[in-house]
Amino acid sequence: MSRKFPCVDPPPADPRTRRQYWRELPEHGPLVGIRGGWGLHITDHEAIMDAFADPEVWRPGIGDIDQLANDPVQRQQYRAELRHILTRPEIPELRAQAREIVEAVAPQGCCEVHALATEYASRALWSVLGWPPETRPLLIDAWTLPGLGRFAPQVQTAITACARRLRELTDIPSADARRIVATLVNAGVRTTASAITFGLLEIARNPQLRAHLRPGFLGLHLKTQVGGHLRDHPEDIGPFCHEALRLDPPIPAVIRNPSRQVHMDGVAIPAGTEVRLPIATLNTRDGADVAIEDGKICPRKHFTFGYNARRCVGAELGALEVRLMIGEFVTAIPEFELAARYEEPAPQRGDPLSREAGQVHLRWNT
Repeated sequence: MSRKFPCVDPPPADPRTRRQYWRELPEHGPLVGIRGGWGLHITDHEAIMDAFADPEVWRPGIGDIDQLANDPVQRQQYRAELRHILTRPEIPELRAQAREIVEAVAPQGCCEVHALATEYASRALWSVLGWPPETRPLLIDAWTLPGLGRFAPQVQTAITACARRLRELTDIPSADARRIVATLVNAGVRTTASAITFGLLEIARNPQLRAHLRPGFLGLHLKTQVGGHLRDHPEDIGPFCHEALRLDPPIPAVIRNPSRQVHMDGVAIPAGTEVRLPIATLNTRDGADVAIEDGKICPRKHFTFGYNARRCVGAELGALEVRLMIGEFVTAIPEFELAARYEEPAPQRGDPLSREAGQVHLRWNT
C-alpha cells in the first residue's frame, strides 16, 4: 500500500461504550485499521455507500449468500427465490410461538434471555422453511455449542434433509442448497436471537429508557394498558425495535474484497484485500442512544440488514421476529430488571461477523 493508515485498538466489550466507539471511528480517518486481527475498515460514509452500491468491484466476503454464485444472474435468482420464501411468514403462527415461549417462563420470575431468543428464532425459521423439526436441535447445537463438529455425520445428515426441503421450494442446486442451509442457520437464528437479546437488555439496563417506558411504553401505562394494547396494536412496538436493531447490529461489519486495485485516501488497496464496511458506524452516525424526542421514540435510519442489492434476504422476517418476541415479552412481563451483570463474549479473533449476545439473566416479580 502506498502510505500508512491509522490503527486503533479493538472495540470495547460494553455495548454502550462500543456504540460510541463505532460512531467516533471516522474521526481517525477514512481508512482505519483495527488491531488484534480486526482488519482494515472504510469509515467514510460516502465511500461505504459506494462500496455497497458497486458489487462488481466490492465483492462479498465469507458468510455471504452472494459468495455462492459468481454469475450475477444466478446471484439474483438465489436472492429472489429465498426472499420469496422468507417474506411470506404466517404471522399468527410466529406470534403464537413467541407467546408460548414467554408464557412458559413468566410464572418463574426469571429467565436467561438469549436461550429463549434462540429457541424462538430457530422455531420460527424452521416453521417458515418447513424444515424437518427433528433436525432443529442438532443444527442449533452444532452452530452454538463448542465441541459438536459441524462436519459430524449426524450434522451433515440433518443439513442434507433441510437442503432437500429447500430444493423442493426453489431451483437452487443441491451443493449450494446445503451451503445456504448453513448460512440460514447462522444468519437466521444466531443473529436474530442476538438482536432480540440486545433489545431486551437495552430495556433492562437503560435508566432513561426504563423511565420512558414506565409511565407508558410509547405513551401507555405498562402495568395496566400495555398488554392489551400491544395485543391489539403490535405495530406500536416497532419504533423501539427499530432503534434496538440500529444501535446493536448483530453483524457490526461486513467483509468485501475489491476485484481490482482501489485507491482511497492515498492508499492503494490491492485486489483481493479483505476490507470491512462497518455497519455500526453508519448506524450511529446520527446518535449512539435510543432517539427519544417529545416523549416519543423516533426511529432513525439503519443499515443493519445491509443496503441496496446486498440487503439481507431475510430482513423482513428477522425484523418481524424481533418485534413479535419483544412485544410478547413486555406484554407478559411488563416490569423486569437485570439479575446479574452482563458480560458480552469476546468475538473470535479478527471476525467482525461473530458478535453474539452473551447470557442475559432477567428477573421480575410474579
